[in-house]
Amino acid sequence: MLTVLSWVKICRVTALSCVLLCAGLPSMVMAEGPSRLSNYLLNGATVADWQLVLGDQSEWYQPQKENMGLSANKAISFNQQDNALNVRWRSKKKEGVISINGPEISLSQLDDTIALAIEINVATKKLRNPLKLSMSCGYPCRGTVTLNSLLDVLPRNEWITLPIPLRCFKDGGTDFSKLDSPFSLQAQGKLEIAIRNIRLAKVPDGLDLCKTK
Repeated sequence: MLTVLSWVKICRVTALSCVLLCAGLPSMVMAEGPSRLSNYLLNGATVADWQLVLGDQSEWYQPQKENMGLSANKAISFNQQDNALNVRWRSKKKEGVISINGPEISLSQLDDTIALAIEINVATKKLRNPLKLSMSCGYPCRGTVTLNSLLDVLPRNEWITLPIPLRCFKDGGTDFSKLDSPFSLQAQGKLEIAIRNIRLAKVPDGLDLCKTK
């Protein structure tokens, strides 16, 4: 069984090319160019008709049309530069969320070998509040994984790809026959991260990142 730390070592050696993670993906999610079925963020920009949305306690649905944005009560902000989506939670007390939303897709035919792979770079030294990753299927339908135990052991200011199995979200309540938000990240408290790519990938043999607290 691979641990998170051993996975980090593999990431550093291989740089986790798409060949390593995407080999063996079902044909329905593979296409010429980035398909919206399997790719949601590419080099910091949303793919096809997927759209970035900010949310905070004043308004949970704030669609974004520019390459930078600030939520209504200033809880969370983002900018897209250096081929990455840079996200900052700005307040100790305010809660904020950033998500990718769009027309429904169905991933119900995929099996437990497929993961949501997130290429992430964490700048904040210590996560003091829960950081929740969700895949949603129309409010209140969603499954959520808390990432703290994974991110706590990751090196800071390095790019690492985390492949979270889809079954983690399915077990938590995601209905993959009507997925309208393949990525949503919610937190409270000051936090800075960057995300380069979000896509479907094969779960590496022996790695189980569902077991988070």
